[in-house]
Amino acid sequence: MASTTEKGFGAKLQQAQNLINVLGSFQNYHPPRNEESVQEMQQLTADLEALNTSQAAQSENYRYAVDIRLKAFNKSPGSVQKLLSPIYSAVKAQFGKDAKEAVFIAGIIRKIRGTKLVKKPAVPSDSKVKAPISTSEQSYGSLTKLFGDLVTTLAQYPAYNPSNPELSVAFLQQKQQSLSQLSADVVSYEQVLRLTRIERVSRYEELRDRVSRVKQYVKAQYGNNSPEHLSVRSTKA
Repeated sequence: MASTTEKGFGAKLQQAQNLINVLGSFQNYHPPRNEESVQEMQQLTADLEALNTSQAAQSENYRYAVDIRLKAFNKSPGSVQKLLSPIYSAVKAQFGKDAKEAVFIAGIIRKIRGTKLVKKPAVPSDSKVKAPISTSEQSYGSLTKLFGDLVTTLAQYPAYNPSNPELSVAFLQQKQQSLSQLSADVVSYEQVLRLTRIERVSRYEELRDRVSRVKQYVKAQYGNNSPEHLSVRSTKA
């Protein structure tokens, strides 16, 4: 179901398109500015349709990236949280549960488990072109660093050689790189989406101004009580 905001944008665009159709039926409609001509108004609404489509696609890309990253950290069988217990078991099996290696790894794991993931909003705010780093990004950044610390520490133990290849240092290093890339993807998609939203809001403000001008032009050209003015005066965009 479309959001209230999306319905609002759609309604404004439809109103503008209806207005353009009405203008096309007027005799000798000739606005002072070319921007309010039928042709230019048609171009503006076409641009807005393209922006609506672009934002819908970008919103989906952003949501997908957020979901994939969450699963990599917390939801899927191979997520960070799911790997911690097997890693600790492998260290204890290799060195003994009271060994300094096991104690040190246990400390890092406690820090990872103690870092709470903050759910990222479904759609980022468009109030700023470049928003400050959110609490959500800080939590993912902290987890990525802590997981990197865990992998770096394991790499310093030559005797660490688990039978499960998904617990090996090489595999975990790849996992660490993947986590960093997933966060970079989220930030990238968020920035693209935010810029598109800002552009769309700006273009819809332009539409509102131009529709208002059109109505004033029609009133001035055909008269306050003319059929032409009566047919456009209630248009909102």
